[in-house]
Amino acid sequence: MSEPVRRTLSVLEFFAGSPGEAFTQAQIADACGISGATLHRIIKTLEDGGYIFRDSSKRCRCNLVFRKLIGLPPEYFEALAKVVSSIVRETKQSCEAIVVRGNEFEWYHKEEHAELSVQIRARTGYRRGMNELDSLSRLYLSGLGWAEVERRFDVDAFYRTGIRHELVASAEARRIVEAADPQGVEYDIEGNRRIVRRFATSVRGPHGEWLHILSIAEAAYPLTDEAGHVQKNIAILNKGRQDLERYARQLSEIPHAAQ
Repeated sequence: MSEPVRRTLSVLEFFAGSPGEAFTQAQIADACGISGATLHRIIKTLEDGGYIFRDSSKRCRCNLVFRKLIGLPPEYFEALAKVVSSIVRETKQSCEAIVVRGNEFEWYHKEEHAELSVQIRARTGYRRGMNELDSLSRLYLSGLGWAEVERRFDVDAFYRTGIRHELVASAEARRIVEAADPQGVEYDIEGNRRIVRRFATSVRGPHGEWLHILSIAEAAYPLTDEAGHVQKNIAILNKGRQDLERYARQLSEIPHAAQ
């Protein structure tokens, strides 16, 4: 990465870390380790593009939503692709890495086994809300805590996963969310209304920060050995999560990875 690009990105990341706040150029230069003259050129370019504006006090405010979906170095994504491929080979199903954009899930990376008899609709780039209380929503919302869920969502608009679109009262939605384990594996044996069954676990960064969901997706056919199937998929996801979290910690200890 060239030095001018790195400096510009550092300014944008600085604003992303304090959304809605305004700063003097001196504050920005000090936080980003950039000289005043260099910062002036960066700010002028961003102002000309409408990405930064000045308020009545002449402080700089950002007019851009800018953040990494997964805040780790590029080496992590190579490891993620390997883990996903390994899970696909072991399960002969689909494996997904799902990130959060605001109040929606986005399918960030997906791979499916070549011999699947039923294709899973969700593809890379697919987005959906969190109102359906399936394994994905329960996993993420339980990690937020109910107070934050109430602040960010219409808690009367949640519905059960399954064939029927059955709305649940806010008290029942809270019970369902709080019964989930944000550090464990959530799953829906009967599948959702598209007859897709998912097993899902959350992957965390070196400081416990949310990174993404790791999910096994499969057609919700009846199982001859339900308990054995569940335990197998839980073990596979736990291993994948542990491998990724271990690698994320290793990357955080490499000086260049923190830049």
